[in-house]
Amino acid sequence: MKKRWIKWVIGLVFACNLVASATVKKGDVTLVLMPRSKLLDKVGLDLTKRYSLLFITYKVLPSGAISLHGWSGSQWVKITLHDYVAGTFFKKGPTSALVVEKENVPAPKQIIPPKKWCKKVVKIKTTKLRPLLHLTGRYFNFPYKYWSYFSKRAQLPINDINPENLNVAWYQKSSKQTQFSLKQDLKYWQVVRVPAPIIPPVEKKQPAPKKEEPQKEESVKSNNAEPKKVEADPFKTKLTPAVVIGAGTVPEDKKEE
Repeated sequence: MKKRWIKWVIGLVFACNLVASATVKKGDVTLVLMPRSKLLDKVGLDLTKRYSLLFITYKVLPSGAISLHGWSGSQWVKITLHDYVAGTFFKKGPTSALVVEKENVPAPKQIIPPKKWCKKVVKIKTTKLRPLLHLTGRYFNFPYKYWSYFSKRAQLPINDINPENLNVAWYQKSSKQTQFSLKQDLKYWQVVRVPAPIIPPVEKKQPAPKKEEPQKEESVKSNNAEPKKVEADPFKTKLTPAVVIGAGTVPEDKKEE
């Protein structure tokens, strides 16, 4: 009994680490690709209101061609496969990508983001709403208010889409039980590519400083010169929202074509 309990704990820790290794960080721009459908469009558009996203829907046409439409923030725009692969469809590139595909129907290889403009790629291999919301919420690290919103939006118990009670305070937890778990839904989770960790170089010991000689008059004057102006920290400047640009606008009633 004790061995089974230890194995269960190890398995749970491994599952959490597997998801945590590929989750999005605060401030990242995420490319989200989903199969084209009215239901998934709603999920993606809800995410664009809460995160900096490049939201794109895809559809494989009977001819084998791939149709791509991106959300510009106010309307749908067409994206050619050439522009997509070249990475010219965005103003600010993504730091990670979340690719959703139908169960047992892999997304076309051509739309898996190339390494040159997206280093981190993760797949959710189902369009079933409950596990999709569960894994998407884990990926974005939903706060409680988002779990609650998507629970009501999808008409699913919050325990079913967040069985680990992620970011749920003790007084917000429901007493209802759920049959679902992260370990169960990991069959739909695939880490396609993550960047290798950056290992800092080993610092070499610096030789002891030499005794300073008395400065000449000229060097003293130079030391008293006005200090250089320090430029503003670029990492603290406000980023513009992620926006998809494309070849042309697509009316909503034509988007399924």
